[in-house]
Amino acid sequence: MGCCVGNCCVIDCGFCCVFDFCSDNPCSYNPPPKPLPSESSGGGYSPSISAPTHETKVANELAEMKERAANEGRKIGDEAFDNINTFMSQFINDLKSVNKGIYGGKKLNIKIDVIENEIEKLRDEVREFIGNKLYDRLVLTDSELSLILEERDDNKRKRRFDDFYKRVHQSAVRELADKIEDIITRQFAIVATEINNRLNEVNSSMQNALKDYDDAMQMKAQQDTSLANKQVECMYKITVADIMLEELKASA
Repeated sequence: MGCCVGNCCVIDCGFCCVFDFCSDNPCSYNPPPKPLPSESSGGGYSPSISAPTHETKVANELAEMKERAANEGRKIGDEAFDNINTFMSQFINDLKSVNKGIYGGKKLNIKIDVIENEIEKLRDEVREFIGNKLYDRLVLTDSELSLILEERDDNKRKRRFDDFYKRVHQSAVRELADKIEDIITRQFAIVATEINNRLNEVNSSMQNALKDYDDAMQMKAQQDTSLANKQVECMYKITVADIMLEELKASA
């Protein structure tokens, strides 16, 4: 059982008081300690477990809130990305079909896997955006949150903590909405860059082919000129030889 002597709480509960109310007014009564039952006595002795401290409660609440923020953030991020990526997904599927075709004996060979990998990085950025924003605020060093967590009344602290989380969460969602426009722009930039890179490769290859063709034509033209000169030279020699033969016949 228990009693109260002065300002001292004396409770027969098997463990010392968590808070020392007797520091200023020493108790005038100290009950003798009870002997612990031995194992041989058959008594089932179980040491009492202290109630969680305020700090322990706060740490657990903070950990739970961070896990909640991560899960909710990923869910919202995935849904948002799927919505904005609907058109791009269809476009990439169409691009894959075009990429399989043969044009002028050649394939386009656009690197679709590079495009998909870069866009998947954008997905990771979106799905972690809200969680990361909340993580920046769900810390004991946050000036606003630290005051909330000092509240000793569990119910009041929970209400204030939930309100704080709701406000910060809504702010993070609004920031994500602003970021969506940037993500869409970057999606198209990724696709455009890869296609332009391939077009530049094709254009360079065509320019090289045209140069090789021009060189071949020049060589052929040069060969034709040399051959024509040789033919003229040969015809001149033959004509001279014919004239000399006619002169020899005439003088004979």
